[in-house]
Parts: sequence; C-alpha cells; structure tokens
Amino acid sequence: MVLIDSAHEDEPDCALALIPSETLKAILKQAKPGDLVVQTAERIDNGSVRALMNALNWHGDIPLIVLTQGLPYGPDMVAVPSIAPEAYQLHLALQRDLMRRSSRGRQVIAKKSGHAIHQDQPELVIDAIRQVINEVKTTGRRRKQSHPSRHGRHNKRVQRTGIRRASHRQLAHDAVVARP
Repeated sequence: MVLIDSAHEDEPDCALALIPSETLKAILKQAKPGDLVVQTAERIDNGSVRALMNALNWHGDIPLIVLTQGLPYGPDMVAVPSIAPEAYQLHLALQRDLMRRSSRGRQVIAKKSGHAIHQDQPELVIDAIRQVINEVKTTGRRRKQSHPSRHGRHNKRVQRTGIRRASHRQLAHDAVVARP
C-alpha cells in the first residue's frame, strides 16, 4: 500500500486543539451550521472516516510506504495562519503514526513537495509503487512455499462459492464511497 500525504483520521481534531481558544470562539460565532462539518479539501467527511478507522483499528503486516510532503505548511494552508508551523509538525507526527500501522511500514519525505507529491515529485510515487509491488511479489512467493495448504483452501472456497472475502480496506473504501 502506498499512502500519498494521506489524511490521518485524527488530524482535524488534533489541529483544532492547536487553535487558541479566543480565536476558536471568534470563528464559531461567525460559523454557519454547514461550516461545522469537518471535511477535507477533497470533501470527505472526517467524522465518518474516523469512526470507521476506529472500528477497524487497522494494523497489519503489509508493505506500506507513506509518502509525506517535505515543504512546511504556509499560512495560507490552514484556517488560522499563526498555527501553520505547529500544524505541519502535527501532520508529520500523524504521518509517522500511519507508517507504524504496518510492521513493514516506512516513510519517505518528499523534500521538494507540498501536498501534491504526485505532481511535484511523480518519480517518488512511481518508485514507491514499484517497491511495494516487488515486495508483494517476493513475499507472496515465500508465503506460497511455506503455506501451500492455506492458499489451497482459500482458492477452493473461491472456486466453489465464487465469493472472495472482502478486505477491511475494501469495506472501508466502499463505506466511504457509498455515503451520499
């Protein structure tokens, strides 16, 4: 799995805690009801994602590369410009948390990139994907050699029923996509 400057489910709440209380009160006085729904720039409802991730409590042993922006947040990248340096440090810490969710996780800092790593340094994204594919191929061969009966049972079940067990990741994706 490759995460490209991925949002952490706790980032909105943690970032909110960085805002001085007087500033937060002033923001809330001017807020409309729709402003109080915490969404990412991609319009993803973070409350739903956070609840789903907490329920899954996902940790695993899969190849995982977390690509993280290396350019610090500018004042224009956060709701309260004065917290930009702290918000960036929080983002880095939460990216490390994502990396630790797999025993085979590692983090790559994209030193020349902001959030759009795929545009700023596409070679990092391509390289990360290749590394994960190679690792899957290598570990897949080792696992087939060491556990042939387990894979055989799974394949027989798929052949017999035509059903594959959905992964937690697929269930999480389907739940987020299905929201109106």
